[in-house]
Amino acid sequence: MVESQCQLLDLPPELLIRISQFVIKGQREGAMTPLFLGKICRDWRTLVFESSELWAALQLTLRSNPESQLELLEEWGNRAAGHPLHINISDPSAVLIEGDPCERLIRWIQDKSPQISRLKLLMTTEFFDAMEDSKMAEYRWPLLTKVYLDSDGWDLTDPHGFLNFGPEACPQLSSATIGKFYIHNVQLPWKLLLHLHLREDVSTEDIHDVLRMAPQLQTLKATSVYNCYGNQTRGTVMTSTSVRRFMFSSEDISLAWGCEVFNSLCLPELKALTIKRGQTRPVTRHTFELDIYPLIFLSHCPLVELSVECATLKESRFLDCLSLLPTLVILRLCSNSWFQEDLIGNLTPLRPDLFISMMGSEDHPPILPNLEELILEGSVVSFSPQILIKLLKIRWGEPRGEKEKITLRSIVLSLEGSDWEVEKRHQVEFEGWREKGFTLDVR
Repeated sequence: MVESQCQLLDLPPELLIRISQFVIKGQREGAMTPLFLGKICRDWRTLVFESSELWAALQLTLRSNPESQLELLEEWGNRAAGHPLHINISDPSAVLIEGDPCERLIRWIQDKSPQISRLKLLMTTEFFDAMEDSKMAEYRWPLLTKVYLDSDGWDLTDPHGFLNFGPEACPQLSSATIGKFYIHNVQLPWKLLLHLHLREDVSTEDIHDVLRMAPQLQTLKATSVYNCYGNQTRGTVMTSTSVRRFMFSSEDISLAWGCEVFNSLCLPELKALTIKRGQTRPVTRHTFELDIYPLIFLSHCPLVELSVECATLKESRFLDCLSLLPTLVILRLCSNSWFQEDLIGNLTPLRPDLFISMMGSEDHPPILPNLEELILEGSVVSFSPQILIKLLKIRWGEPRGEKEKITLRSIVLSLEGSDWEVEKRHQVEFEGWREKGFTLDVR
């Protein structure tokens, strides 16, 4: 160990600093800190404590004795010197509600605001109330590019209060994640915003408001979307020519899920649409039913990537939707349930029609001519692997034949059903296509 340390210390200090930065700022759990590296040996300690850029990233989880932690926070910030700071502070035990420790942290954030480039705060409502009361309008965040705000309760106590991250205070801010705050109670530089994640209980009206206020928004992610019946957006189509990626998720089955939003948006430049309804395949139809056809029909968008997970889909309607997406390159369908138009109220196994249309047949070309990657997992189907083999021979040629230039290069299937049983003889044929360079995983 001593010998390996000495060899490492023979490297130029500039390279050692870069290696240390990579280790310290790692996104994995338990990434090292400058304090840990400083314990390795005396030479490491000297290097670490003389390298102010190693102290630019700080993650603090407040515990029962916040005073000592705040002292360390202040010392840590001083060691970073003038380098841009990445600050991540959370208070899961609600220890910082009021009093001197709360005020001390707010003063520190205010003092360091000109130096902070990324800020993540998961704090109590009382903390945000105190922060709003601390003349937050006077804060300046000239380097701030990314902010993440979430609390343990809904919004500020003062109904007229707001958190100021507006354009004058944050001229560089382009990415924001907002938790339990109504969007109108957080001032953001809406006209500059490129990426936004709304994490809690988002209505169709909220989405319309965001798209109206943020004309350059490229990515919108909305969690816990719900229908707001009787709102003013019903029947109104909202158009955004800037949005490229739209991500929806709702894992709380007690919410009426916001399929209404798909009836009222026109996104002509949309490239990627991701929808996740829960964690498991639905066992009922109506709670999880999803129809994205209106959005696709209104938008005429050049969609490249579509992912739908844990939803209930009508076969014919979804097939009509795919027929409008000749530009699609990646299609992921995971843990979905299906139903047919003529069987009211019942879930049914997925028939081969959808798969045949996507893959193409002897009589009809594929409806997705540019598809390169297909993932179909967790659905119950009514066909056998032999249907797949027949379609692959049409699309990819014989397993041991010559390698052909085909757009579709990757297929992953993990299915269920009384007729779906992958046998050894099937795997032998699949291996032939894998030897030709195709990615094929069938279970």
